[in-house]
Amino acid sequence: MKERMENIIDMLTQRLKGRVDAFEAYVEHTDGVTVEARHKSIDSVKVTSSQGVGIRVIKDERCGFGFSSTFDERALSTLIDDVTDGLSSVSKDRALTLPSPVEATVESHALGIFDSSVDFVDIDEHRKRALMIEEATYATDKRVKRVRKAAYGERRATFRTVNSLGVDVSVEATFSSGSVMAVATEDGDSQMGWWVEMGHRRDSVSPVEIGTKAATKAVEILGARQIKSGLYPVVLENTVMVDILGTLGGAFLASNTQKGRSMLADKRGKKVMSPVINIWDDGLLPGGWATAPYDCEGVPRTRTPLVLEGVCQGFLYDTYHARRENTSSTGNAQRMGFLTTPTVGVSNLYIEKGNASMKQLVGSIKRGLLVTEVMGVHTIDTVTGEFSLGAMGFLIEDGEVIHPVRGIAIAGTLLKLLEKAMAVADDVCFIGPVGSPSVMFEELHISGA
Repeated sequence: MKERMENIIDMLTQRLKGRVDAFEAYVEHTDGVTVEARHKSIDSVKVTSSQGVGIRVIKDERCGFGFSSTFDERALSTLIDDVTDGLSSVSKDRALTLPSPVEATVESHALGIFDSSVDFVDIDEHRKRALMIEEATYATDKRVKRVRKAAYGERRATFRTVNSLGVDVSVEATFSSGSVMAVATEDGDSQMGWWVEMGHRRDSVSPVEIGTKAATKAVEILGARQIKSGLYPVVLENTVMVDILGTLGGAFLASNTQKGRSMLADKRGKKVMSPVINIWDDGLLPGGWATAPYDCEGVPRTRTPLVLEGVCQGFLYDTYHARRENTSSTGNAQRMGFLTTPTVGVSNLYIEKGNASMKQLVGSIKRGLLVTEVMGVHTIDTVTGEFSLGAMGFLIEDGEVIHPVRGIAIAGTLLKLLEKAMAVADDVCFIGPVGSPSVMFEELHISGA
């Protein structure tokens, strides 16, 4: 495949030279397998393979783009003609540009993003791991009566970016993931628990741990009660904070700040959160889901501070949005595969861990709540940060977890919520490219009975 990609790049480069002011070719190949277990047998096996090329050209301050899912030379020649011939109908934009070559600061092999044991010739290992997830879920507790979507999958992806200014970079990575939904029942009450693990290496995903955690989450909330509405100190568990930070992440993108579609658009250098909050975007995080030596434009990934001690430090850029502000790309160009042009996106976005344990946070609360799940995160207004979310968790009294709680809701705005953060735990959890520890808040209004 590498030789085939080399030939495609050579052909595209030869045919685009002299026809436009600048050009970029992005070539991608992906293979994957996902296996799902049900009733102690394999329910489905999905094998995928895709390849394609995206071409971006700039001429007279106009940009053209096209893609092809075939490497057929005639089809690619037609694609080049279509992309270049259609430029006259595109509006001019002085910010259009492509990046110049810059050497990455870290070599790919040092980042832990490739596992040579991942292959798709023999998928017995994938079947085995999906069955192990289901088995571990049932084995954790006899109250687990059903298991939904016990799945394990692996993917290998390769991309290469070449442009007319001299950029020529390749990145190869493997991805492994497993997940399951457990349903626990007792005395007429049914609750669900879900867990997922994601990593670049096969051994970073534990089927037994996935099943155990999903089952535990379902069982521990059985018999949950309501509580009265009121103001409570609250600990939001790390997985809940991941959901919240994932929504907040869009506020740091220059594509949103430049259009006024960010709650942080005019907040650079200003205090926007509690001083206990530090937020980073780190495209070089060892083993991180979005880690790579380069972004999809061929710009080296970086570690970018976004919030330090509650103060907004800045935003994330690709080449285009950086030029609009006369600054530099932070290495955050992102694509949805070869089908799209690059835009700016987060890499590994996370809240920095604190010094306290979760047990210490809970132990410091006289009467309050530990929230372990929120519902409706997709309804959060990504521009204003306004939210109203259903929640579940546990009542805390005298520093001890007393009983599970459901039928409650929390509401407010994301920035005002984060202004009330009192302490940050040391239990950072990543789900895909977003990570966070548990965080304690001094006082939140809880809507209950």
